[in-house]
Amino acid sequence: MMNCDILVIGAGSLSRVFCYAITLALSESLKVCIIGRSKSLVDQVVTIANARSVAFSSTVTFMGDSIDWHSENDLIDKLATVYIHVPGPNGLPGGYPVVLQKGKVQIALPQGCTTAEAIELNRRAAIEDGVEVIDTEGFIHWAPRASEAIKQYAPSLAEGFRAEDLPIVCQEFIELRNRLRTE
Repeated sequence: MMNCDILVIGAGSLSRVFCYAITLALSESLKVCIIGRSKSLVDQVVTIANARSVAFSSTVTFMGDSIDWHSENDLIDKLATVYIHVPGPNGLPGGYPVVLQKGKVQIALPQGCTTAEAIELNRRAAIEDGVEVIDTEGFIHWAPRASEAIKQYAPSLAEGFRAEDLPIVCQEFIELRNRLRTE
C-alpha cells in the first residue's frame, strides 16, 4: 500500500498540522505522503514545510491523480483501517490517536489512559500553548498570561478570536511578527 512516516489526507486545511508534525520529527529524513485532489494546495503545503524544515529533508508524494476517489470518505474506505492522530475527533478538544475504519472514527488511547485523562491532558497542553478554552460558540480564549502578552502588541487580538476567523488572525500575527523583527 503506502509506506509513509506521515500520511496527510487533504492539503487544504492541514498545513499547520503538517508543519507542526514535521518540525517535531526526530528522524533525519521523513517520507511524507500527501493525498489531495489539488496539486497546487499540496505544493503550498510542501513549500511551507520546506521553509520550516532545518535538520532533515522530506520526500513528498502527491497521489491525488493516481487514486480514483470522490471524497475523503471514499479514500478512507479504500485504505481500510488507518491508525492516525487527528485534531478534534468526535468534537473532543485537542488531538487524539484514532482508528479510521469504514468511514468511522474511534478513539484509540494507549492502554491505561482514559478519555477523561486525555481530555485533561489536551486542556493543559492548550494552556501551555496559550489557549485557555474554546467555547461552544467557537470563540478561542487566550490563557491570562498569553492575553497580557498579546495586549502589548495587538490589543484587538488580546481577548481571543472566533475559530472561523483563524486565517485573518494568522495573517495579523504574521504581520506582527514581521513588524517585531524589524524593530
